[in-house]
Amino acid sequence: MAPYYKDGYLEAVLFIFLDGNKILIEHRPEAGGKETFIPNGKIEDSDLSTGTDYLTRAMLREIAEELGSTIQLKDYELLGAFYAEAIKTKFFGFLVKDWVGIIPTFTLEEGRKFADLEWIEIEEYARHLKFDTSTFFVERVRALLGPGPEHQNV
Repeated sequence: MAPYYKDGYLEAVLFIFLDGNKILIEHRPEAGGKETFIPNGKIEDSDLSTGTDYLTRAMLREIAEELGSTIQLKDYELLGAFYAEAIKTKFFGFLVKDWVGIIPTFTLEEGRKFADLEWIEIEEYARHLKFDTSTFFVERVRALLGPGPEHQNV
């Protein structure tokens, strides 16, 4: 499917799965090693033709493609948008707070194992995530969590 562009920017969705105080990250293969991201994917033209909110549709499609179709979301919210100027991409971030199904240990691309998945403490995100896009959305999640006892050192 063709990726969707608007106002000169590729549009994409990013989804942060939150389990207690842990978030899900992926380690994608890269020449000579791995790069770490929050799971994400491009919005496709087909996401626009379903008659539903295209951002939500794209997120649900990407989750099914990368994590498997057995994951069903019960509670999620849009965190906002971030322009990654260096790659001319506008990311829409979602926080996934509740779901049914078992998150696998790796993502799929074209039906094959692609990237390793790992749950990390949200406070440790800076050790793993280097891109401004990830930092922006993780900081949004941390602000939503507030200063509870498990977040005193954040």
